[in-house]
Parts: sequence; C-alpha cells; structure tokens
Amino acid sequence: MRFLFTVCVALACGLTDVHGTRQVTSGKPLPALKRQATPKAVVDEHLDALNRCDWTRLMAQYPPDVEIFLPGGQVVRGRRAVGDLFEGFVKPFRDGGLCGLKFESEHVSIVGDTVNVQWRANADFLAAPYLGADAYVTQDGLMRAQVSTFDGAQLKKRATAAAAPCTCRIRSTRLRLTPNAPATASHSAASSRNCRFPVVNRCCANGSSGTQRRAGPQGACVHSNPRLGWGWIMNILAIGLDATDIPRVADVFERYGQRFLQRIFTEGEIAYCTRRRNPVPHLAGRFAVKEATMKALGTGRSQGVLWRDIEVVRRGGPPKLHLHGGALRRAEKLKVRDSLVTITHSDALALAQVILLGD
Repeated sequence: MRFLFTVCVALACGLTDVHGTRQVTSGKPLPALKRQATPKAVVDEHLDALNRCDWTRLMAQYPPDVEIFLPGGQVVRGRRAVGDLFEGFVKPFRDGGLCGLKFESEHVSIVGDTVNVQWRANADFLAAPYLGADAYVTQDGLMRAQVSTFDGAQLKKRATAAAAPCTCRIRSTRLRLTPNAPATASHSAASSRNCRFPVVNRCCANGSSGTQRRAGPQGACVHSNPRLGWGWIMNILAIGLDATDIPRVADVFERYGQRFLQRIFTEGEIAYCTRRRNPVPHLAGRFAVKEATMKALGTGRSQGVLWRDIEVVRRGGPPKLHLHGGALRRAEKLKVRDSLVTITHSDALALAQVILLGD
C-alpha cells in the first residue's frame, strides 16, 4: 500500500504506539545534538530544517527525552521514535512523504522558554494553504517538547495528488454555554448533542468509521467529506496551546493551599482534583486548559475573562469545556458553537490544546 506520511497518520497506522514506543525502526544513525542560543533560534532552526527536508538538522535539536503531543491526545516519546516519524515526513511527495510543504510563521508569542507559533503551510501539491499553531518548549538550546495541531487529514490536496490511504473520525465534545450560571461542584449532564469532527485518529483497518471510495490507479482512495452532527462541517475559529510546569504548580499549591485553589479553580474542579492521590498534575492540566482557552479567545486574563470563568469537567469520558461569565460572553461574540480539549502530561509538564469551532 502506498503510504502518504503525516505525523498523525504515521502514528495512527502502527509505526508507533501512543506512548512513542517503536514497533518498527529504520536504524538510521541519529546525529549529534546541536544547541541554539535562544528559544526563538531553536524554533527558527526547526522550521528552516523542516522546510528544507533536512532530517539531520531536525534531529540535531531533539534530546533523548523529547515528547511530541499530537491531536487526539497521542504522544510520541523518545528521540528514536521522533526520528522515524520525521524520516517519513522528509520523503518526496511522490514517495509518500510531505517534502515540499513550506511552513511560514504568521504570529509568534514567547513566554519564557516556550515559543508559540501560528503558521501557514503551503505546497505545490496543495489546493489551499493549511493553517495551524504549535507550542515549542525549549530547554538548554534544544527542543524538549512540542504540542502540534498538525492533522494531515485536513490537507486539501490537488486533484492529481494521491489521497491518504485512510482517514478516521473521533467525536468532539459539545461546548456547554451556560449563561448566568455560576460554576458549581456538581456537574449536570450537558443538554447538547455531540458533533463528529473529522481527524486522523486510528487506521481504517482498526475499525474506524472513516469513509472512502475507490478512484484512480493502484486502488488509491479518495475520501468523501462526511455529513456531521447537524449536517454541516464546522470551522476552526481559534486554537490555544499551553505548557504548564508541574513542579511550579506543586510549589504554589504547597505555599498557598486553599487560597490558590479558590482563586483559580471552580468548586467542581477542586473536588475532582483533590480526590486524586496526587492532585498536582490534574491541577496543572486544568490550569493549562484555562491558559489555552484564554489564548484561543484572544483575551488572555483581561476583558472580564477570569480563571474561574473557564471550567474543565470530566465525568467518565473526555474532558469538556464549560464557560461562564466573561469567557462565555467572549465565546458568544466569536460565535463559538463547539470545542475540542486535549490534556496530557509528562513528569514535568502539563500540556493542553483547546480548539474553538464555529459554523
């Protein structure tokens, strides 16, 4: 089968499991590490190497404990696993890679050692530019972690370009908009419907609900756009990313205790986290969601948007975003209809991605 590589498709179709443990390795020697002078220089080197399809330069940035966080809550861990992913990426498009895809920074925000980049990608084999955003966590001149919104299933390829061999769907969670309702300790069931949003998640052979039809030579498959939820495809309005230092949250929690909790978290979030043996990673994850949501709303902690206006609710399934007060008003102004929330942790970092969807 001809394999069109994307970071997500490679991860989904079995080259690596969700924790980054390799099942197949190329054995290509990894280059020596090359440190950069500043966090911005690390990201500039990464994007330039990616645009030039230079695998050696790319891998010279990643330390042994690197982690890459992908859509759908999937994580690639370890330098070898990351090297194998990028080895597929830098292949020519005709050979199943994405070499020729050029990334251009449109907005850059630097907070400490974390560089947030909103980017535009284009290529001769694309019918339209692809927009996204990544958060790059640097450490000692290297790329320690990366949170990416890149989803190869969303690339709009020209008619002559071969389609990916499989595409799949996952269910998004409906954004609960609760006007004039304070955050409470008990979370009632959301009175809204779920909408399916197409992303690459698992290979079709694993029982995905993705649809495809035969077209073109060598059995290439072309994917039909599914009818979703209410009968239309929702658009991405904004994306927010954040990386929160777990030891720092632990220190603040130890020093200020309930004062810290009551200022930042809703009663429901406090109840959920403090039931855990170690509440700190859960608190850090929810703090990261709040920061990511403020970025997606375009307000930061201003324009009447407060920490407790953004609530993460989890009742046996994936995390859901509930907005109140100023955050709700801002979401309504942006005509937000839905959201996707992803939280993941390493030993030192809690990372969150929030995607706001509209009609």
